[in-house]
Amino acid sequence: KAQERKSIEAYKRVLGTMDRMSVGAIPLKPMLGGGMRRGGDVTDKLKKLYFAVSPFPATLAFTGSITIVVDNKTYVIDNPSATQTLNDWLRTKKEFTGTKRMCAEGGCGSCTVMIIETVNGVEEKRSAMSCLVPIATCNGKKIVTVRSLGNVREGLSTVVQRLGEYNGSQCGYCSPGMVMQMHSFLENNPNPTREQVERHLDGNICRCTGYKAILDAFKSFAVGEKLEVPTIPSGCCGKSSQCCKTKSTELPEHSKRLFIPRILNSSPEWYTVGSVSELQLLITQHRSQSKKLIVGNTSSGIYKNEKWDILVNIGLIPELLGKKMVQASNGYYFEIGAAVTITDFIQYLETMVKSVPDYRTSWIPPFLEHAHLIASNQIRNVGSVFGNLFLVYKYQFVSDMFTLLLALGASLTVCSPLENNKVYVMDLQNLLSTDMTNQFVMNIRIPLFPSSSFQFISHKTMLRHSNAHALVSVAMVVSVENTREVNYMRLVYTGIAKVPTIAQNTCNSLLKRIISTSSFLPFALESLEKEMVPQILSTYDYKEYRKAMISNLFYKLYVGALINAKISVPARYASAGIKYKRPVSTGVETYGSMKEEFPVSYPIEKLEAPKQASGDLVYNYDIGNHIKDMLFGSYILTTVAVGEIQSVDVSKVLAVPGVVGWVNHLDVPAMNSVLVDEYASLRSLPQWNEELFATGRVRCAGQVIGVVFAETQAIADAAALLAQVTYKNVQKGILSLPEAIEKGSYFPDNIPGAPTVAGPFVTGNLNTGFSQANMIISDTVYLPSQYHFTMELQTATALYEESSELTVYASTQWPSIQQHLISQQIGIQSNKIKVIAKRVGGAYGSKILRANIPASAAAVAAWKFQRPACVNMSLEQNMAIIGKRHPMACQYKVGVNAQTGQVTAIELVFFIDGGSGWESTPDTMNQGMLSGDNCYYFPNYKLSGKLCYTNTPVNTWFRGPGCIQAIFFIEAIMERIAIETKLPADQVKITNFYKSGQVTPFGQTIQYFNLNSLTTQIKSLVDWNSMNAAVKSFNQNNYFIKQGLSFTPVKYGIGLAGARYGVTLSVFMDGSIEVIHSGIEVGQGINTKVAQVVAFELGVPLSLINVGTSSSSANPNADATGGSITSGLNCSVAIDCCKKLNARLAPIRAILAAQNNNFKGLNATKTWQEVITQAYNAGVELKTTGWSFVPPPSSPFTYSSYGVAISRVQIDILTSRRKR
Repeated sequence: KAQERKSIEAYKRVLGTMDRMSVGAIPLKPMLGGGMRRGGDVTDKLKKLYFAVSPFPATLAFTGSITIVVDNKTYVIDNPSATQTLNDWLRTKKEFTGTKRMCAEGGCGSCTVMIIETVNGVEEKRSAMSCLVPIATCNGKKIVTVRSLGNVREGLSTVVQRLGEYNGSQCGYCSPGMVMQMHSFLENNPNPTREQVERHLDGNICRCTGYKAILDAFKSFAVGEKLEVPTIPSGCCGKSSQCCKTKSTELPEHSKRLFIPRILNSSPEWYTVGSVSELQLLITQHRSQSKKLIVGNTSSGIYKNEKWDILVNIGLIPELLGKKMVQASNGYYFEIGAAVTITDFIQYLETMVKSVPDYRTSWIPPFLEHAHLIASNQIRNVGSVFGNLFLVYKYQFVSDMFTLLLALGASLTVCSPLENNKVYVMDLQNLLSTDMTNQFVMNIRIPLFPSSSFQFISHKTMLRHSNAHALVSVAMVVSVENTREVNYMRLVYTGIAKVPTIAQNTCNSLLKRIISTSSFLPFALESLEKEMVPQILSTYDYKEYRKAMISNLFYKLYVGALINAKISVPARYASAGIKYKRPVSTGVETYGSMKEEFPVSYPIEKLEAPKQASGDLVYNYDIGNHIKDMLFGSYILTTVAVGEIQSVDVSKVLAVPGVVGWVNHLDVPAMNSVLVDEYASLRSLPQWNEELFATGRVRCAGQVIGVVFAETQAIADAAALLAQVTYKNVQKGILSLPEAIEKGSYFPDNIPGAPTVAGPFVTGNLNTGFSQANMIISDTVYLPSQYHFTMELQTATALYEESSELTVYASTQWPSIQQHLISQQIGIQSNKIKVIAKRVGGAYGSKILRANIPASAAAVAAWKFQRPACVNMSLEQNMAIIGKRHPMACQYKVGVNAQTGQVTAIELVFFIDGGSGWESTPDTMNQGMLSGDNCYYFPNYKLSGKLCYTNTPVNTWFRGPGCIQAIFFIEAIMERIAIETKLPADQVKITNFYKSGQVTPFGQTIQYFNLNSLTTQIKSLVDWNSMNAAVKSFNQNNYFIKQGLSFTPVKYGIGLAGARYGVTLSVFMDGSIEVIHSGIEVGQGINTKVAQVVAFELGVPLSLINVGTSSSSANPNADATGGSITSGLNCSVAIDCCKKLNARLAPIRAILAAQNNNFKGLNATKTWQEVITQAYNAGVELKTTGWSFVPPPSSPFTYSSYGVAISRVQIDILTSRRKR
């Protein structure tokens, strides 16, 4: 009875809340079913429900629908999964695939949206990574996606237009996210500075364009720029609440509750609580279950395999959202609620430093500088301050926020529901040693400085300038009296131990010491060396670097403290104490243009740019959400480097509701290999055949065993994790190139039919050359791998068609080879397979052959299930399965005249890591060996190469494959010569330049060489001598900050031999033109270039030309897009098509000219239409085709391109932070 009375009182309290929420206006389903309507004895019904279900408040005992408004349209979502994100939901809708997906961890920005919610009667607009935002937290909110910013038909937002006009999109996959981030920024700050624009884009990655064009586009909205302010086109709803289409948008009354109390039938369970008391009761009732308290859920981007019984949204508890300044008996402190976001915290501090502009808040400006380096803008917008701190407690996360607040002496107010809701305060440091199970933090207390002698300094080292975790961070609060005596010090490091650590012994030993004495610094460094010992961290190693940062960062703190205390520091050393501030980027391009060739050479906007930036274009990664009855695939991969598969148990996988089945090697009708015909001889050799699905032998972790297919991607992903694979004969693998070299792990060179390595290339006499040298240098240069980082991951969709045919939509650079390979795997003719590649969201070589892996899996699934099948790799799968740039090493011995820098002899051995398969490794090595001279003539030369085998995924082509590595090697050698001879590096390089008429080691005569004139031109452009003098002067005046000046020349060979490309050109009755080429639009603008040359050759406006979709059928048997030759050759073939058409039209033109003296040729649409009409009536064929095949020449390169670059770089030698 006592419990019943207590419960009824709770329900009465709840009823008041429900009344305020207008609950009576909507139907809510109790947990056990039945309806609750307005009127009646609600208390009685609640009471009965209570005893039928659980002793829990009604606000937590009901479930309902989530109501959100997306781009001015209301959607009701019934009982979503607790783990479903906003991005998951958006991408199930065909209309919202403009919001992209790549990393699914909040790191790339391609999924950025703007979230609008009303707080205290005011709309707040914040950008967020939709891949991290739980859909359950979006109830009652408005979501703005890139779709709302217009389209080409109805008009475009100025932000969208500007990105295209400034050439800010190439592949275009990242562009919608860029646009949304800028749009949300301008909604809150319509008059930004250039610096603010750059800083605001810290969460958006572009892999192919380079950021300058993007930044220039968006900086055009900055204060002082001449261009107009952003606008939204008529008819578009992209201006959020200001747009005519959103002014009348009102959420249903019930959704203004802003939360769904509970999601049923979900694992984990989901609750949203509206008060501290509800949270206390929830913890009490679920004391035995693990609970994650959520505000922004950003930790799920880092720790993707979290397992919790219950997820609790605390982001709406008013008591946890407060921010205030409190006066206590021992001074002032800020009290920040545990659910306050980092952005709100930053903005509050910005306000308070203006409101209280004295010594008490003097720590805020340097604190804010560091805080802006935490994560990205989108993450800070939703992630909470305490959530960041909790990651240290839970996962030993390298947290800057923890470091900063620990240095400031922050404390936490903790509530313990199991101890009668006991509330107590503890130091932040004690969080790490406190069992927080069934406890929660209510707020964070940050003390203000008690006197003007206090100062706060911090530093962060990281691999990038923004949006990167710390390698090492340090923060210090120190009080230096007028006597220069230290009377308080708190020094905190993170990235040294497993958690942020106070150097307590050092701090204690430095108290009462005079900071300006010569003994202070050595004493402090000696103490730190004893106290702070780097530990092995789970996230990264860099142990030697981290050890160096203990003393180096303290030195920077020390110099900074002297400067702040107005103690004189010699100018040469003062720069060590000045914090690095990244300048606003600038840049200028100049290029020529010939009016008589327009539209060729005219710098027009790329044809697809507006549609890319607006999210209108559908990429292959989006297609699965556009086709009915689609099956979605997820991989089962090997997890050992060497061994044999003993068994694969998928019984639990197939038992998951929604799973349709899986495919493995038993489902491949014919050839279980992904090796193309060039490697056909290896298919019959189990040791060297690269299988589509592993049959037994394991060569690396990440080898494909099979693919699970289900009705949704989420089901497939979850089910695939349930597969149980057992292994036998597991061994330790060879995992790196240095290890392979040491152990002599090489691919055999005696397999009949296998590709071989060219060379060795030998010129002159090495012994003679070395005898002529008075200095000999030997060493090894190593260049590790590089992940391609395509924004659109590997993906393919296969459709089973009538008559047992397959249509494959693939993100590939080579449709024809994919068609041919699938025909061999399925066992049907190629004419029954069509591979379509409309566009590719980033490739860089990774989608020439490795794109066959998802395409073949999708094709096998479509064939087996006779349903559409889609394989969209996740980031983890992409990195596990697909290889990277080939790691390479170069062992060298070089003889040189030390007085002139002239190389007399050089011997090189290249080593390349092919991974566990051949694929492109021999070709990559050969390209590297053909670039091993770069632009230098070596009279006595030898270069040989070795292919190394490692138990890693098969490495593949990557932008300038082999060439990049080889040029890097030879440039490193030339720089080493300059160091050893003490000669200027540019002089050494110029001394060894080729001269026209000299012959390369591979037998090609240098007929044209213009690097000398280019060198003169660029040195004049930058005023090399003055710049060189300025660098030397800077280095003399700065001990710890140094500048360097680099001169880099390049000779890059272009080989057209053997390339096959085709073009089809069609003219229709209305005069419009379609041209279909055999290249793939990967962002390089090939469609625009082909359209330009066709417009020029036919003399028609560009508007008449449409570039059709590339496919294996439109232009069969074409080669891959790559090698810097595809655009040029396809344009050449297009010109040939135009000439054929012009020849057919010539008689028609002659007739029209004879009949009409005013006939003006082909410079007007009307005239062109007249010609085409007459040609059609005369039965002239208005379709032409062209084909290009370049026979192999006697030398490997058709020509070489040349370039030079000068870089001026500044580096902090204490931390390695750098800037150009």
